[in-house]
Amino acid sequence: WDLDKKSMHWTEEMYRLHDFEPGDMAPSPEDHIAKSQSCYAPADVPAVMTAFNSCVEAGEPYDLEVPFTTSKGRKLWVRTTGRAVREQNRIVKIIGTLADITDRKLAEHALLGSEKNLREAQRLARIGSWEWDAATDTINWSREYYHIYSLAPAVRPPGYAEHLKAYTPESAAILDAAVKKSMQTGETYQVDLELAVPSGPTRWITARSETLRDASGKITGLRGTAQDITERKKSEEALRASEMAVRLKLDAILSPDADFKKLELSDIIDSAKVQKLMDKFYALTNIGIGIIDMKGKLLVGTGWQEICTKFHRVN
Repeated sequence: WDLDKKSMHWTEEMYRLHDFEPGDMAPSPEDHIAKSQSCYAPADVPAVMTAFNSCVEAGEPYDLEVPFTTSKGRKLWVRTTGRAVREQNRIVKIIGTLADITDRKLAEHALLGSEKNLREAQRLARIGSWEWDAATDTINWSREYYHIYSLAPAVRPPGYAEHLKAYTPESAAILDAAVKKSMQTGETYQVDLELAVPSGPTRWITARSETLRDASGKITGLRGTAQDITERKKSEEALRASEMAVRLKLDAILSPDADFKKLELSDIIDSAKVQKLMDKFYALTNIGIGIIDMKGKLLVGTGWQEICTKFHRVN
């Protein structure tokens, strides 16, 4: 835009991006500006025109990326820029550009969408990802990784030696050995580690890793995941405790030297099956019946309220 001559010149590409023909508008700069302005979304017009006017009046350059709809309805993303040309400390021209950046924007949006989906998948699976550069001892963590370790995303990830302090001494030793072996041999690893929690319940993760290599094949670091397996560990511990209890009870029942004092009445009878028989008996006879162990605990019964009342009257 030549301010002294009050003329506006558009290239062929400028007309093409707007879907205008040279004869579609008057030669005046005002008509060119108005036609171009009509292609921006109403919400973006104030920002675009403020930047443009600041360039014209004060010589401030601008560089904006905004949605754009051509005169034929094509939906684009464009990058619009402008700079002032001065002569003798006076603005005499404005040189602007308009570039179609639709493909780049679509790729950015797709990437953002995939990253969002990845974050959501990690959150649901309680899996965090990380990457470690051994030469600089820097670690990059995903958002879920921060969450697993109860750290705010604004906190800078610690170095390798400091990170080992996040685990109990036993687990830190296991991880350190696995990392060193992986850096030396390139072998992947998968280990279960207990987090060092000063207060609160025990927490566990499964750590997995693979090596990173440069163009020459040299190992430069590691990357991997950490998955919160605390609930799985709790289930495994409960199952082990249950299996141990059953084993002790069977040993007490089957051993020739069985110590029946270790057994409860509930260990000997099938309460569920007995309860079904009692329910049928009560339905036929309306006679309450129950089984109580030596500690006074009711194991099975029907009409047991009546039984308890009579028991307490007698005793």
